[in-house]
Amino acid sequence: MPPRRSCLSLAALVVLPTVALACTRTIDLGGSLDGADTGPALAGDAGPTIDGETSGDTGPAPDAGPGGDAGPGGDASPEVDAASSTFVFVTRSVYDANMGGLAGADQRCRSSATAARLPGTYRAWLSDATTDAKDRVPDGGPWLEVGTNKVLFATRASFEGFPEAPLLRDEYGDVAPERWWTGTSSNGIKHPKTCQSWATNGQFEGGMTGHRTQATGRPGKEWTEDSAYSCVTSELQKYSLICFGVN
Repeated sequence: MPPRRSCLSLAALVVLPTVALACTRTIDLGGSLDGADTGPALAGDAGPTIDGETSGDTGPAPDAGPGGDAGPGGDASPEVDAASSTFVFVTRSVYDANMGGLAGADQRCRSSATAARLPGTYRAWLSDATTDAKDRVPDGGPWLEVGTNKVLFATRASFEGFPEAPLLRDEYGDVAPERWWTGTSSNGIKHPKTCQSWATNGQFEGGMTGHRTQATGRPGKEWTEDSAYSCVTSELQKYSLICFGVN
């Protein structure tokens, strides 16, 4: 039989009142998102592929589900029961501007949600020449972050303002790419730059993008209106989508 280990204190060797001592062992459970690499500034790194698209996340996909924890430290955004709410996420995959219009973008959101086993139906936060992104998401909410159940958008009225916290997570609850197509101004209405309603890779066309610039705190208008980029097909011109649950 192997020898038993014991934990002794020097105090046990001196005539003192008996003191109960405990041996503890600390296990490092890993760091939080604070200070972590939050994805490429331009989502063009060569990660794994999902549904034939280049991924912006180089880590393996976990066994997905909406539950979990480990949100960014210091964020005071509330948590609610996911059963009565729905999710919003940034796609792990990145896409060029020619997505076949809004319908093609919505299909990408649905495919991402299905792969991650998220409940409900999803639409892209995307405007085109005739449609405002804020009108594509019906009344409802709150919309929660995948993996933490933190409220990112409390109501539909939030679409004309700012999220409660940065859009950090993809459909699996992992750290998402930092930039996404929107074609949308800060008040939720269409921007002139929509890559011809997301149906062209024209070199001289442009598409408005949103950008995550911080890991904590409340974002500004850059979440949906940051910079316009060329619609040309290139690994450096592929970006994610924001997907909102609509039922």
